[in-house]
Amino acid sequence: MEPKRTILCVDDGLLASELQLVLRTNGYRVLICKDERECWRELKTNAVDLVLISPRLQRFDESSCPVPTYRLDLDLVGLGGWGKLLERIRILLIRKRGPKPQAVASSRLSVASGPRAA
Repeated sequence: MEPKRTILCVDDGLLASELQLVLRTNGYRVLICKDERECWRELKTNAVDLVLISPRLQRFDESSCPVPTYRLDLDLVGLGGWGKLLERIRILLIRKRGPKPQAVASSRLSVASGPRAA
């Protein structure tokens, strides 16, 4: 089975290994970086769909990142909120991808097949 998407985790601690286990178990390809410099290097060499940022990395500039980012909430993850985190990731990836092509095509079809103005 091909991985769903590629997620880059930027963390300098143990959270990265837990994230890697949870995300890989759920079908994602996971890349791990320890700091911002390593993150930019990975973004240049790999097709990344989402960057997860450790809350400990306060200097990370999310606004200059070319892909969606999500700053992890240690309270959420610490309480075993992996399901909530996976749902947040799924939503962020859907926003990046945009609407499914079928949905766009079917909405055009319904407009095109409607009554014509005389």
